[in-house]
Amino acid sequence: MSNLYLRGRIPDGSKISIWIVEGEDTPEGSFVGSARLVLEDGKEEIWTDADIHPEPKSKKLVSPKNYVWRVRVGFTSADVQKAVIHAEIQKPDGSVFSTPYEHEVEGKNGDEVRATIVAITLLDQ
Repeated sequence: MSNLYLRGRIPDGSKISIWIVEGEDTPEGSFVGSARLVLEDGKEEIWTDADIHPEPKSKKLVSPKNYVWRVRVGFTSADVQKAVIHAEIQKPDGSVFSTPYEHEVEGKNGDEVRATIVAITLLDQ
């Protein structure tokens, strides 16, 4: 997948989960991640590495709003390593909304890779 995950017409009360895990053959400690949520009103919420790596952090999505996360992976290893950025939206009934996101990135010490996750809720029900 690309570094952009865009989903629209998401039902009110759905939940998005975002997390980052090590790629195949990548040792723990090879990267740090974070996600910055930017809301329509300009407010921001920072999700740290401990929030999203390796376990997911979730947020309830409320209509009518747009949510934009800027996910960053900073690599710390001298060798090229891999990380996988995930996102999944669950509808209020617990079923998965649309296709989950999985984006593998790679880099070595000093490299930063970014992805953007956009969730747009239904305007009216």
